Amino acid sequence: MRLEKQPIPFDIASFRTLSFSRKRPKDLELAQGALKMAIEAVLADGYEVDNPVTFSRGKVEFAQSATPAEKIFQNQLDAILNRVSALERPEQGFTRAAAFRFGKAGNISPQTYTLGIQGNGPDAPARIQGFIDRIMTEKFQRMSVTSDGGDFTLVEVTELPNPSLMKMLRSEASKVGLTIGQA
Repeated sequence: MRLEKQPIPFDIASFRTLSFSRKRPKDLELAQGALKMAIEAVLADGYEVDNPVTFSRGKVEFAQSATPAEKIFQNQLDAILNRVSALERPEQGFTRAAAFRFGKAGNISPQTYTLGIQGNGPDAPARIQGFIDRIMTEKFQRMSVTSDGGDFTLVEVTELPNPSLMKMLRSEASKVGLTIGQA
């Protein structure tokens, strides 16, 4: 169960959840009824358990028994799911995708905060560099920039950007056709 409008963690988003509200007493009664029905369904004969553990077991079994062609298909499907996930969370998804692209995933220091800057078009690298030179250097004393010379750039900073600073950075980035997000 989850509180209405509360985001579902990505690793269990594909599993059924029951949403509920605490606005009115009637909402809680409805939630109790939905929970009771879900429990009855689980206890019914023939119910097949479907949760992150059984899902992971299935993935392990598949990885051990899949043919080479099936493994290629699975790799392509995983790549598509990663890209869709990044699109669904634009304020943070593309920076994680960029971290993998630069081989930095899992290597980012916990004492730094990673921002990703993305642009489109042949002039994106110049716009990104101009944004960093004009805005980022003014707002952050220490930062590390990693770029492949293309449309993604990662900037690691030592201060956690507060919400008003992130709003300003997003506004300034959009003025030059860029997107900035926090990982």
